[in-house]
Amino acid sequence: MIPWPSDQYIIALVLLGVLLATLHLMTVGVAALIAFILLYIFVERRSLLKNSYALPIVGLLAYGLLSVLWSQFPRETIYYGIQIVLTGLVGLIIASSPRPYDTLFGMATALIIHSTLSHLFGIYVPWEHGEYVFVGIAGSKNNYGSISSLTTMTSLGLLYASINLKRPWVMAFAAWGVGVGTFGLIRSLAAGNFLATTLCCMFLMYINVYRVLPPRIRLATNIYVIYAVICIGLVGFFVKDQVVSLVLAALHKDPSLTGRTEIWEVAHEQIKQHFWLGVGQSAFWVEGNPPAEFIWEAHGIAGKRGFNFHNTYLEIMVHFGLIGSAIFGLTLAYLIWKAFWGTFRNPSIINGIWVTLILHFIILSSVESFSFTPMNFYTVFLIASLSRDPLASSGNVINPWEGVFANPFKRRFEKPTQS
Repeated sequence: MIPWPSDQYIIALVLLGVLLATLHLMTVGVAALIAFILLYIFVERRSLLKNSYALPIVGLLAYGLLSVLWSQFPRETIYYGIQIVLTGLVGLIIASSPRPYDTLFGMATALIIHSTLSHLFGIYVPWEHGEYVFVGIAGSKNNYGSISSLTTMTSLGLLYASINLKRPWVMAFAAWGVGVGTFGLIRSLAAGNFLATTLCCMFLMYINVYRVLPPRIRLATNIYVIYAVICIGLVGFFVKDQVVSLVLAALHKDPSLTGRTEIWEVAHEQIKQHFWLGVGQSAFWVEGNPPAEFIWEAHGIAGKRGFNFHNTYLEIMVHFGLIGSAIFGLTLAYLIWKAFWGTFRNPSIINGIWVTLILHFIILSSVESFSFTPMNFYTVFLIASLSRDPLASSGNVINPWEGVFANPFKRRFEKPTQS
C-alpha cells in the first residue's frame, strides 16, 4: 500500500509542468508524466471514475486524435495529439481530486515557482517598433502573460482559503504569489491579460462575499449585478469603437492588434478551403505548410514554433472545421453553464476559483487562442476547471487540509480524546 495521500502525486504532476516549461526536457518529461499519471490512476481511480464531467473532455480529446483520418499532416496530429491527451489527463486528475484545497496549494506552488524563476532568470526579446519585451522563462510574450495571470488568480484564491482556515504561512506564500504574478503581468506588457485578470479578481472577490450572504441577500445581489452588467454592456456596444481606439492609444497598440487582423485573414482563407472538417489537430502550424510559413516570416518568428491565430474560435475552426467547431462549441457551452450554475448554487471558495479561471477564458477567447495545447499550464487549468463537479465540493470547510497542510507533529503528540 502506498503510504502517501494521492494529493502528493497531483502536486508532483503540476511541479513537473514547471520542469517541462523551464528546462524543456520534453522526452524525459513526457516519460515521467506518463508514469505519474498511471500511478495516480492506480491509487485514486475511484475518484477519477466518479467524475462524470470528465467524459465530455475525454470525448473532445478523442475527437482531436480522430482527426488524424483527414489531417493534412497526420504525423504531427498523432505526435501532438498524444501529448495533448497526456496534458488533458493531468487536468482531469486535478479536477477529480478528493482533497481540492491541497490540490489548489500544489497548483499555486507550481505557478509561483515558475513566476519567481521568470523574474530571476527571464529574458527580454525584440518586439514591435524596435522595443524589447520581457518573456520570463516562458519563451513568448503571450504565454508568459497567461502564466502570470494564472499565478495571480490562483494565488489570490489560495490567499482567501488560507485566511478562512487561519494558515499564516500559507497566507504569506499566497501573498507572494499575488505579488510576483501581478509584477509579471506588468513586465510582460500583456494588456489583454492584465485587463482580464483585473476583472476576474474582482469577480473572485464578489464570489467570496456572495458565499457568506443569506439567501435573500444573494438573490438581490445577483439581480443588481446582472442589471449592472447589462447596462455596462449596452453602453459598451454603442461606444465600443471609441473605447477600443482609446485603449489602443493608451497602451501604444496599433489598430491591427499587434498584427492579429492580418493573421485572421489567413485563418478565414483556410476555413474556406477546409470548411467541414478543418486541416486536423495541430496540422496548421507545421514547418513546410505555406500559409504558416507566410505568417512566421511576416512576424519574424525564426524558430517557427509557439504561434497561434490569437482567436480561440478561429483556431478551432481552422483545425476542426464546422463539424468539429459544433462539437467543441456545444460541449464547452454545456460545461461552462454547469460550472457557473453549480457555483452559484454551491458558492465555495474552491468553486469560485475554478469559475474565475473559466471567466478568464471567456473574456480573452476572442483575442487569444486557448485551444488544447500540449504541455501547457493553461490547457491543464482550463480542462480542470471545466471538468470539475461544482456540487461535489462542500460549501463548508471541515478539516480539508489532510495532505500537505496537516501538522505531523500535532498528529503525533496530541493525546487521544476520551469518549
